[in-house]
Amino acid sequence: MAINVNKPVNEAPAVAVQAGRDIPTGDRSSKFSDIQVVKRRMIVVASALQKHGKDHFAFTAPGPIALHAFDEGWEDTAAKFRKAGKKIKVVEYDVPEATDKKRNNSLADEADRIWSDFVANYRWSLDNFKTVVLDTATEMWELLRLARFGALSTGQTTSFGPVNAEMRKLIREAYNHNANVIFLQKLGKKYVNREWDGSYEPKGFG
Repeated sequence: MAINVNKPVNEAPAVAVQAGRDIPTGDRSSKFSDIQVVKRRMIVVASALQKHGKDHFAFTAPGPIALHAFDEGWEDTAAKFRKAGKKIKVVEYDVPEATDKKRNNSLADEADRIWSDFVANYRWSLDNFKTVVLDTATEMWELLRLARFGALSTGQTTSFGPVNAEMRKLIREAYNHNANVIFLQKLGKKYVNREWDGSYEPKGFG
């Protein structure tokens, strides 16, 4: 059977395009900026199970290193690298423990004080160290939730919007600096329908 290649094809009716506001198109050169020089640094999220080398990986980064320690278990690894000549400075944060799902105002006040101190230290370290390590971002995220909710959860997912934005903004500040930034993150079992599916997923923000 011959095919008529010239046979007209049914086309969808044309849709009128709505024009935008009538904006003057004069000199727009001020809207364009030069491309900035690429910063030679890394911003990394490294996730692993407990005792699987997260700290070791972080301490292989260029020194001097600022360690923001929300968790424990980093001491022996840091000592090994310091013995080899790596300069590592640490600030430890004692994250309060939430024992109730209801808001606890005194817990929120304590967590907010620690969070504010961390934010100031974090920003200073971005300007004064070659590498900044967050150990771990899992506990860092818990601290922020405690500071804003007085608990780890409010039971309402919509209430996380402002807290997510605050965390995201702090992370993005690293892009304005020359320091390498390494967010260490724990892994936890992944559950589907309350059953562990055999895999793991990051625990914490994002």
